[in-house]
Amino acid sequence: MRENLERLLAKGKTNRVLHELLKIEELIQNEDIKEEILLQSARYESYLKEKRLGTSKIEDQEISIMKINEALLFIIKQLSSNAEDNSGKNEEKLSVVEIITDLPLKENTPFEVKKLISKIAELLSVDKDELSIKMMPQENSGILIELPDVKAKKLISLVHSNHREKLILKKNFNVETVKLLRKREKKIVLKLQSMMIPILASLLIVIIIIIVSQRDGFDQTFNFFSKSKFEKKDSYSLTVFVHGKRSRNDLVLKKVGFVEITYGTKKARESIDEKGQAIFNEIPNRFFDENARVYINVQDTNGEPYKSLYPDSLYELNVGEPIYLPVTLSGLDLVFGTVIWNDEPLEGVIVSAGRIRDTTDKLGNYNLQFPENVQKQQQQVMFFKPGFKLIKKNAYPQTQKSLDIIMIKSDY
Repeated sequence: MRENLERLLAKGKTNRVLHELLKIEELIQNEDIKEEILLQSARYESYLKEKRLGTSKIEDQEISIMKINEALLFIIKQLSSNAEDNSGKNEEKLSVVEIITDLPLKENTPFEVKKLISKIAELLSVDKDELSIKMMPQENSGILIELPDVKAKKLISLVHSNHREKLILKKNFNVETVKLLRKREKKIVLKLQSMMIPILASLLIVIIIIIVSQRDGFDQTFNFFSKSKFEKKDSYSLTVFVHGKRSRNDLVLKKVGFVEITYGTKKARESIDEKGQAIFNEIPNRFFDENARVYINVQDTNGEPYKSLYPDSLYELNVGEPIYLPVTLSGLDLVFGTVIWNDEPLEGVIVSAGRIRDTTDKLGNYNLQFPENVQKQQQQVMFFKPGFKLIKKNAYPQTQKSLDIIMIKSDY
């Protein structure tokens, strides 16, 4: 990997080298090298801006890029073999999705398909080069595209919800649905075999009913199966298990918050216990019928903005079966604030967190927007401008509080 980076640097591909270094930044153990990568990335952004706006001389620009390249070459030579060996582990898994439209086959021209791909890339906040067309529409299939697994799931979520993006894809590109293509399960035969036992048991019960009916009469048989132990109760209990989106064992809300069920015009509310569950008693029996549905959400989660992963979903209740409610922290997509110096807003400060960056405007304001795959409860944010000291601060997006910074002049 080092040789490849050195080769790219020799060809003047500074941007590509920085991109590759930022990809493996988390694998690097040496904090000084990690800080140097982020610092050179910020300096490169400053160099590009000055070059674009023409605010510096060509000679100064050449000196700046030369110094950046020298620093990058030093970083490359310091890379440990551990970071190189594990760099491949950061590669995203790819998935193939099928996009089905209600257009006639002949109307899905290459031009229209490329327009659709561009719009999907825009909605997912990715470069359209990350979306690879694997197959144009065929007689028995839609458009097949390959994209990162995280983005594939996000696209499916958008199309199968009531988001504005769904309406855009439907109205402008006639997208009906999107589905993830997976390998066939090899356990279908085993599942069918396991289903044979309850099927045979059901047939045996039917035979017994027929025999008893013929021997003792229909009325007696009906009365037998209408005894109290088979009667429908007026109400039932329900247990809701609250867990994080990683797994059902991810108990993110132990003894924190409440679960609220909306059924009909009524609402019921129970606290979440130490096992991450909320137990409801006396839910009317009509809400356990085949066509009944209820809303289930979390409330008052002690200042942490946890929300149901599927807030608009309706749940079907079955007697004796729990409901598993996945939740996630909301508001992890944005860090914002103002940068000042000498009691005045400071323009042109490069603000970065990993590969996400912004530059302060005339009012000193900045906004860092985090895609879903890099969202977390704590982000390390760096503030840099030539002539000022580099500042690093931890931000906590879920608090939705402004991260304001006072810059300090450097000594050199």
